[in-house]
Amino acid sequence: MSGMRRWFAGLLALALLLGIAAQFVLPWLVSDFIARSVGNQMQTEQITAKVTKTPAFLMLGGTFDEVAISAVKAQTGRLVFQEMNVVISAASIDMPALLRDRRLVLSSAEKIELSGVITQEELSRYLNANVKYVKNAAVTVRDGRVAIDAQLVIIGPIAVKVNLDGRIVGDDRQIRFVTEHFSLNDGLAGNISGALLTEIPLADLRQLPFAVGVREIVMEQGRIIVYMDSRSL
Repeated sequence: MSGMRRWFAGLLALALLLGIAAQFVLPWLVSDFIARSVGNQMQTEQITAKVTKTPAFLMLGGTFDEVAISAVKAQTGRLVFQEMNVVISAASIDMPALLRDRRLVLSSAEKIELSGVITQEELSRYLNANVKYVKNAAVTVRDGRVAIDAQLVIIGPIAVKVNLDGRIVGDDRQIRFVTEHFSLNDGLAGNISGALLTEIPLADLRQLPFAVGVREIVMEQGRIIVYMDSRSL
């Protein structure tokens, strides 16, 4: 009988050790899988993730109290966010896709909140690399406005100086620059509205691993902060 008691006590101790190990090891392992998966999906330079669930073994079923992700230089399409922070509450994750395919697939979430920072230097790079007929673009962000000084190629080597002034706007599909005033060769060309409204697409939000829409955009000294959440869809 005493042998049975010792066997049972040993089994209980082992279960306790496994439970303690799971409480600490599982969150670390799953966090690492999520960080690597999102890092691959968004081609980040640096990324960390932290998951929470009580008790921790329920993570194996794909349910989480919270998933927090922080990334440096996260790419969405051809635009690079200098910083990106994501908090997902009451998340349900497709674990086979995460563990086997290294992809973060959200089955459901109570709330997703995301903030991303775009620098004026990145906007300059993006315009020069991706907008046809534009070269030598230099972007200045301040006081809620975005100013672009660039050259517009007309034909061959012939180019004119163009100055654009406008805002960064967004919705549930896209972030874009909207031109409100422009001038050619330092001559004021006036307001642009209606059919003449000029827009430059910057990021397609459907390429994010998270289903979010733009809630607010803040344009401050040298950078643009885009606040997104799942409630804005």
